[in-house]
Amino acid sequence: MKLLLKLFILCIIIKKIVEFFLKLHNKENILIDINNNRTYILVDNNKLIGTGSFLENHISRVFILPEYQNQGYGSKIMDFLENKIKLNYDYSVLESSIPSKEFYKNRNYEKLDKKSMLINNGLEFSFDVLKKNLN
Repeated sequence: MKLLLKLFILCIIIKKIVEFFLKLHNKENILIDINNNRTYILVDNNKLIGTGSFLENHISRVFILPEYQNQGYGSKIMDFLENKIKLNYDYSVLESSIPSKEFYKNRNYEKLDKKSMLINNGLEFSFDVLKKNLN
């Protein structure tokens, strides 16, 4: 019974985290970043397959459709964003989710900090802040 209760609570937590990120990365917010030249898209055969954003030296909204992952598209977006940032900054920073942590580690990002934020009714979400020297 305790295991079932723990699984139920975990499902609620995951649902709240997903809801938080859906609001953060909703269509309106992405359009604002596009209109301000902060978001770039990756297209393959006329299909939008990925996005990436940056503001100053902070990278965000890096996403590749699941069926296009592990084919080098994430690296293409990151190369583009890092090269844009490199024009004005010596390093880039980003927040890493657990699934993408290994991807960024392979790109020479190092843990700078661990942060957390309160989301949806006091639920705490923790993540790592990563940094990469670009020179």
